[in-house]
Amino acid sequence: MHFGFSYVGLIYLVMLFAPNIKWARNKPKDYDRFAKNENKILLMFERTGEILTSAIVLVFSDFNIHGWKWWNCWLIVSFVLMILYEMHWYRYFKSEKTMRDQYSSFCGFPVAGATLPVLAFFLLGIYGSNLYLIIATIILGIGHIGIHVTHEKEAQRADETAPKPGIQLESVDIGDYETIKGDGMLFHVRVYDAQDAGRLFLMDMKVFGGLMRMETVVFTPVQLDGPIYSMDKVKAFGRATLVLELYDTTVSHPDFNELNAVKQRYSLLPSYDPGDHPYYTFRLPVSDYKRGFWIKNKISYMAEEYGDAYFQILQTCPPIDPEIKKAKNSEFSECLFQNGGPAVNQFKKMIGEEKTEEFLKRYMFCSR
Repeated sequence: MHFGFSYVGLIYLVMLFAPNIKWARNKPKDYDRFAKNENKILLMFERTGEILTSAIVLVFSDFNIHGWKWWNCWLIVSFVLMILYEMHWYRYFKSEKTMRDQYSSFCGFPVAGATLPVLAFFLLGIYGSNLYLIIATIILGIGHIGIHVTHEKEAQRADETAPKPGIQLESVDIGDYETIKGDGMLFHVRVYDAQDAGRLFLMDMKVFGGLMRMETVVFTPVQLDGPIYSMDKVKAFGRATLVLELYDTTVSHPDFNELNAVKQRYSLLPSYDPGDHPYYTFRLPVSDYKRGFWIKNKISYMAEEYGDAYFQILQTCPPIDPEIKKAKNSEFSECLFQNGGPAVNQFKKMIGEEKTEEFLKRYMFCSR
């Protein structure tokens, strides 16, 4: 390793910081809301890596070009990655500038805004045979890529649980049920009334800080004669599970061709048998169950398409007297409460039967 000014390092830093300077005036909507929850340890790694990488890449002349040799291929590949990085930012600035746009993949590289520059500087360290830069880049990668992956997942969840077009939501005060803790589990719950449609219930659950994670979306029609929609998405140790269920609380009987089409498109994903439960007497055949390793992106796509199809169908359902609909919903929620199920039994254990009954009937299924 040789001390000295590196013009290659300067070029890399200009390519790195130029789009970020422009980004400061073109941040995605709600970015600050996501940023305030960044993991402090990952943030420490990121900041340390940024300082070390920026300094090291300028003060070692090993990164400059010293005639042609096959070892220069490391530099060429590294520079190509930086070009792809610039192209990723060009696409972002031409997009609608959403969180999903910023943390999207590009040319097969996930969260390209983080992985491309980290890989480029890592290969530059190999080209310059500079152990300091390699170590600094690893530190940077742990923080920078870690934060980007976290934001990408948060943006994906926000999109999946966002209000559907044409449905206006009003938040419902659920008191202490907003946060439920017990047995190593942490539940965050949000409930909304959907104008002239029904009740939207959103729940996020973590086990032991995130070793297992579950997202739940339930929509219970009240003013429209549609079925209850329930989606559970579970991720744990590389295995992903998707539960898509519709429960028949209708007087009329909607056409489910669009939902069957979604099931057909994802028919190659591995399915599983959820067993039998008493409340499955309300379950419609269009329900579906998927489980497998390394398929979390595919089941996310399926969940999004299935949910979109459901809400399209819901908009075609006829209006119904809310009291009649609540009575139909009550039949289902009473069956679920009395006979139990995996989630219901866990809540009975954590908060007791009385609170579980209120939680289910008043807030989740709007049958009170």
